[in-house]
Amino acid sequence: MNANDIIQLVGVLYLVFGFSLLFNKHYYRDIIWDYMDSKWLMLLSGIVSFILWFVLLKYFNDISYSKEWVVAVLSWIALFKWVSVLLFPKKTIKMSIRLINKNNIEFSAYLVIILWLIFTYFGYFS
Repeated sequence: MNANDIIQLVGVLYLVFGFSLLFNKHYYRDIIWDYMDSKWLMLLSGIVSFILWFVLLKYFNDISYSKEWVVAVLSWIALFKWVSVLLFPKKTIKMSIRLINKNNIEFSAYLVIILWLIFTYFGYFS
């Protein structure tokens, strides 16, 4: 699997997730509440983020002018999630509450769809 395959895979994932966020806002709001209530799930998501960061960074840490920089950025985002969930779980919960209370789920859906457009460009047309 090369960087282009990963970019295409994440692009399709963003497409499906973005539209599901738009059409099922209340469902995902409930999922965020369940996530905040489950300490075990937060720990597990932190560990999975660490594994994702490690694997992606080990094989795709080239920030040169190629497609691999997109995968490297994804890996650093996974690192940020790993650190925030494991070191600052209460702040992560507060941030999630702000996401729910400000009704920013629709904004997040549009952001994810924009990311899909970016990943589609780099994965298929670049």
